[in-house]
Amino acid sequence: MPNFRHAKYEPQSAGSLEIDDPSTLVNPPRTVWIGPWAGRPAANAVAFGAQIIAMDYNRTCWYSDLTDWRPVNGTALIALSSQPSSILPSSGTINTGASGNLTLTTALDTTYNDGAWVYLPAVASTPAITAGLYWVVFSSTTVGTIFTAGPASAAINFSAGLGYTQTTGAALLLTPVGVPVLGGSMGLNGALFSEWFWTRPNTANGITTQINFGVDAAATGNATVASSFGGRSLYHIRNRGSAAKNIRFHPAGYNPGFPGAAAYQTINTAVNQTLTALGQLAVATDYLVLAGFNVSING
Repeated sequence: MPNFRHAKYEPQSAGSLEIDDPSTLVNPPRTVWIGPWAGRPAANAVAFGAQIIAMDYNRTCWYSDLTDWRPVNGTALIALSSQPSSILPSSGTINTGASGNLTLTTALDTTYNDGAWVYLPAVASTPAITAGLYWVVFSSTTVGTIFTAGPASAAINFSAGLGYTQTTGAALLLTPVGVPVLGGSMGLNGALFSEWFWTRPNTANGITTQINFGVDAAATGNATVASSFGGRSLYHIRNRGSAAKNIRFHPAGYNPGFPGAAAYQTINTAVNQTLTALGQLAVATDYLVLAGFNVSING
């Protein structure tokens, strides 16, 4: 029986049926390429149903419909993350020494003792902190140690500390490395679907999450979520018969039941694009945690 998740619904001539799911073929498809996505053969240069494995694209598997490379079984999971987290913390203090050199004003929802990327504003400590993401290993919900350049680096030894006020009213980058969406992987009619999971304190203050894809920026949440409870925001963009014509949906708040407002875009998905997450506080004593995300190509 045909798998109609992948069937084409264009009108067919009398007595014909065009099915583009290779699982319906009598002879099973064969893998014709294993390597980087950019080195793949053209979809029209191989047999229908031939498969490739993109080793640099989360080892995803694709098949040729003679026009595009499409995800086998309809979905390619290109990114999945639940650790480490990224945190936009409250105001706090840079302490002297190389251990416990960060104290937050507002306690986080849990102790991130495996480490997390933490956004700090510019601080005139010694050495000075430049605004951006730092790797921090926490010993409690308020105290952590700042490292120079990620998990394998050394702790920063501060000879002079200073209190700081967290940045408010501006969207701040929370993904140290964006999720690459490789050129051509969305095809002409494919879709990018992503879920982003957040935690925040139980306050009435506005906290906004934002997802950027190429030149597109979508504010995806401004809602109160109870302490220690998770919120979810979605970002979904679909091509409309062209790699550079898209329609994007995003919800207006956390835990959405509907896809939300639509916007027409002209992002060229035939070339590499990047998906990133940002957060914005209205009050410097709040915090926002990006607890995880998953990103897939559907087509």
